[in-house]
Amino acid sequence: MNTEGDLLHTVTADDISDTRRRLGRVMVWGTALLVLALATLQFAHETDRTTLGFDTWRPVLFAYLLWATALCFAQVVVNGEKGKRTLFVLPAALFVISLVIFPLLFALYISFTDWNLASLDGARPYGWGNMRLMWGDAF
Repeated sequence: MNTEGDLLHTVTADDISDTRRRLGRVMVWGTALLVLALATLQFAHETDRTTLGFDTWRPVLFAYLLWATALCFAQVVVNGEKGKRTLFVLPAALFVISLVIFPLLFALYISFTDWNLASLDGARPYGWGNMRLMWGDAF
């Protein structure tokens, strides 16, 4: 009989160096800045403020997936065993963010445009016009 207890579920303290912690933080913040830069560039392209940009938002999606992967990987690099336990919840939280936050932001973007789906021009900025029409509508 084992008198030392349940060694299978014993978590030992990880000895994580400062260099390793910095590497994990650089991975997360570097990829987050990449997502932010690509999203800003694409938004400026969509609103005709610059000619730089992409035809679709797909590169921003790929940058988000890279950030999510770096975030999950960095949890283990920075926190060790505790980070492995975080990996059980983190992908689910990122999935919920993808299904709730991004559509919400896209809906806000659409609400400030005059988007006729039959037109080949695409979305045009309309400002607060849609909001004034909505609040002024008696229906």
